[in-house]
Amino acid sequence: MMFSTSTQYAIRAIVFMARNKSDRKFRAAEVADELDIPTPYLSKVLQRLARNGIVSSSKGPGGGFFVDDSNLKMRMIDVITTMEGPRIFNKCILGLDSCNEKNPCFLHEEYTQIKKILDKPLYEKDFEDLINQYE
Repeated sequence: MMFSTSTQYAIRAIVFMARNKSDRKFRAAEVADELDIPTPYLSKVLQRLARNGIVSSSKGPGGGFFVDDSNLKMRMIDVITTMEGPRIFNKCILGLDSCNEKNPCFLHEEYTQIKKILDKPLYEKDFEDLINQYE
């Protein structure tokens, strides 16, 4: 399964802010410049994440986006479902609307087994785990 550009940008932005945490608030433009992402696009992504409690934000002078300890407890699956919607994990690998357990496509069973392996860390690991793993 491939994630959308929005989801990829969301994960990259969260990791960046978490690694540079130190009680700092980031403007969307600052994160976008650092990660080489278009600012208007990342701004919308960060606003969506903030509305859903994945990142924190504050308004006004000195405001911006940031991650705190509670945000670091968010799992990868929380970000993915916020950005992609909850149905992403139920989609057919071939894009068929009628594919399910009762009416499987020819790849359904194999993909279901592979997906279980791939999905496990998304449900189990939070951002704190991810950051600590690569420091």
